[in-house]
Amino acid sequence: MTSPHRRTRRGLGPFVLLLLVALLGGSATGAGADPQPWYEQSDPLPEDSELGVTGAPSTGTGPKGEVRGLIDAHTHLMSDEGFGGDIVCGKTFSELGIEDALTDCHSHGSDGRTGLIENVTHLEGKGPLDPHDTDLYPTFKDAPTWSSLTHQQMYYRWVERAWRGGQRIMVADTVNNSVLCSLPTQVNTSSCNDMDVVRRQVKKTKELEAFVDARHGGPGKGWFRIAYSPEEARRYVEQGKMAVILGMEVSAPFGCGMTLGVSHCSKAKIDAGLDEAKELGIRSMYLCHKFDNALCGVRFDSGTQGIVVNVGNFLTTGQFWQVERCRTQLHDNTVEGGVIPPKVAELVPGQVLPIYPEGPHCNRRGLTSLGEYALRGMMDRDLMVEIDHQSVKAASRTMEILESEAYPGVIFEPLVDGQALHRAGLPARRVHHAVRPRCRGVRRGGARRAAGPAEVRRRLRLRHGHERLRRDAAAP
Repeated sequence: MTSPHRRTRRGLGPFVLLLLVALLGGSATGAGADPQPWYEQSDPLPEDSELGVTGAPSTGTGPKGEVRGLIDAHTHLMSDEGFGGDIVCGKTFSELGIEDALTDCHSHGSDGRTGLIENVTHLEGKGPLDPHDTDLYPTFKDAPTWSSLTHQQMYYRWVERAWRGGQRIMVADTVNNSVLCSLPTQVNTSSCNDMDVVRRQVKKTKELEAFVDARHGGPGKGWFRIAYSPEEARRYVEQGKMAVILGMEVSAPFGCGMTLGVSHCSKAKIDAGLDEAKELGIRSMYLCHKFDNALCGVRFDSGTQGIVVNVGNFLTTGQFWQVERCRTQLHDNTVEGGVIPPKVAELVPGQVLPIYPEGPHCNRRGLTSLGEYALRGMMDRDLMVEIDHQSVKAASRTMEILESEAYPGVIFEPLVDGQALHRAGLPARRVHHAVRPRCRGVRRGGARRAAGPAEVRRRLRLRHGHERLRRDAAAP
């Protein structure tokens, strides 16, 4: 006969087992099941876009300590938050799910015919009254697509797919265009001020980081990581995550526009703006974008788009682009004169485009004295300098200053036709894409001297296990 004492011990056995299982986070029948991989969502939305990707992201370093992956050096992740909030349709993410995120703009109406900006900029469009299907999700019949410039194409799951495919660094440029924002056809939902837009888009990018963390188990556990230093970016890539660099691409940074050549800017305004940008987390920026400003002249757009942007330059500065025939092999895009398209002409009644000289064309405006001050301020704050939109004169002077200081933090988009350096107005010998913004000089025997290219590369290898990236594209 079993004693009461022995019966009590036998009865506690299942209870103890269940307690241990609970403490270990398993189940009695599935304790040996594999845990959820860190790169898969542990708390997905009820309905979402599928990835169509399997396998773990690559992690670690190469045999020489280098990290590897793809870089997208120019994206507009939160463009729907710019331009007054009603030009780019859809959102990068939504707590309410994909159906809430991917909706068309109210201004496009029921059949798309009233989406003026969408229709005149569509790369395969048929005219200003061209219709399109305004039900984006779940059919995606007409948008998003490569040819539509006003529908959000960076929904977070699509960015996640790019990350799973090997992308490891993304420059997320805040972006705005105050002229588009102020068109009489627009019904804005937010401020058109460039710096207000920058603040709003940075805030939304940080909210996206927290949103992705929540899908993956909590703070710091997501794949989308904003990097504020080269060391952080390297660490995130080594972990197999995506390092996101916050950038800034607006037409009048810090309010540094101009009217008829008169600046709206000051050195104090530039310093305050750069300090705020650094505090926000901006680590890369443009001094000018699309329109001439108090800091530099722009590289012209060509074709019909160039005519439209030139009208925007007039609306912004009071002047059409100031063009001269280039005296060197390097040049900007050739500007078209002639008749302003009717819909655009309504914005500038009575105006005609100037008669320009025969090409090749160069912008008369280069890097201004305030622009040089802003550039050196960027260098002092370890910001990367983006020169895609600078005129030949501005870009050449920018590179002279950067090279004189052995400052490698400069970046612009390479073009697939191999003419990136030539199109941007730079000799092929110049390095145009760097990872580390700060390698300013070397001390020998107590004296400071400028660091040459070989010394900069050596220090980069020592500090970060990689060299600056080079893209040598020879001019024709």
